[in-house]
Amino acid sequence: MKLIDKLKTAAKIGTGVVAGSGAFLYSSNDEPVKHLAYDDFFKGDTVSVTESVKPEDKFSSIDKYFSGNVAIGDENTDKAKIHYERAKEYIKSGNIEDGIKEYDTAIQLRPNNATYLNDFGTVFLNLKEYDKAISLFKSSIEINDNIGAPYLNLGLTYWSKAKKENNKQLFIEAIDLYKKVIELEGEKSNKSGMAKNAISVINNKYLSKF
Repeated sequence: MKLIDKLKTAAKIGTGVVAGSGAFLYSSNDEPVKHLAYDDFFKGDTVSVTESVKPEDKFSSIDKYFSGNVAIGDENTDKAKIHYERAKEYIKSGNIEDGIKEYDTAIQLRPNNATYLNDFGTVFLNLKEYDKAISLFKSSIEINDNIGAPYLNLGLTYWSKAKKENNKQLFIEAIDLYKKVIELEGEKSNKSGMAKNAISVINNKYLSKF
């Protein structure tokens, strides 16, 4: 299946949040990013899937906001931030194709922004384009290795790829990334709780089979 077809399929499916363990992807500003259901990661958890907001119902207001409040091209405007905000709104609304274009533009303007790279990676993880997601998360970490979000997301990507390939080494690398999350975020943070849960599941459900 071509990438564009996957984008359209993802937009039709909508977004889901895994309840219970809360297998969220995380943005670098510490906000959970809703994503396609990962119900197979945490057996027994329930999944709630909601329909995407139709682009025609929301994009006119998005465009009106940006055109009315921020003038692209103005010398005092952070153009990259505008495209980043557009990207997030497009993704939330289910227009993955335009969201990717906006992320591309934002990163071209601010190639060293760890947040943009991390958040863009979550899009490709949702699409199961694991290698692209890995590249973006690693780039984010290279720029700023003191935040837990890209480590958490990279761990989930390795976990996803490990399941697909039945790859023991990737499971182990995922655990190492989750341990890094705990080190950076502290024992009591939400991300650390997710990391501990993930480590337990990987050890008991997957590595025990090798």
